[in-house]
Amino acid sequence: FGYGKIGSSVATNLSGLSNKKLFCLTKSDFPPLKNVEEAESVEVNFSLDIQPKSSVYFICSGEEKIAGGILRTLEKIKKAKIKLIYIIRDEDLLSEEVQRVIGKILQNYARSALFEDICLIDEKTFKESFMPEVSLFEYDKVFSQTLAKMINMVNWLKNEESFYADIEEPNEALQITRVEDQ
Repeated sequence: FGYGKIGSSVATNLSGLSNKKLFCLTKSDFPPLKNVEEAESVEVNFSLDIQPKSSVYFICSGEEKIAGGILRTLEKIKKAKIKLIYIIRDEDLLSEEVQRVIGKILQNYARSALFEDICLIDEKTFKESFMPEVSLFEYDKVFSQTLAKMINMVNWLKNEESFYADIEEPNEALQITRVEDQ
């Protein structure tokens, strides 16, 4: 499930790599918004056939005004096991404070076990660690492809018995992960 421009781009790339179903919501699915708070009250109509206990990757960021509608959207898919990937953008499209507030709200939901887990991706760190030098015109495309490939690789490694045979499952209380400096 891709939410917003970058979330939808990453989800589209991930779907292409893993042959999974894809659903995206972008700002074109919302009426024009003046601010983030307006998105909280917008009811975006969509229906998905999500089976209970099915896993859904929900990929989003706080960079667009529609970020205020993330919780309302998650409410519609809450019967699934949600693996949330929140991208903290390295941009000034919304204030850093707005992105951090949305991220903290989502972390609190993860602590309440409403998500299977949440992964916070700091774009600046990700870019420095994993991305090649690219032009500004190619940046979002390469970022989305690189992140999707990384998610796909992590999933593949988790399913390979030889890599995880001796590693204990994490404690249920540990629901938040973060990509950061090594």
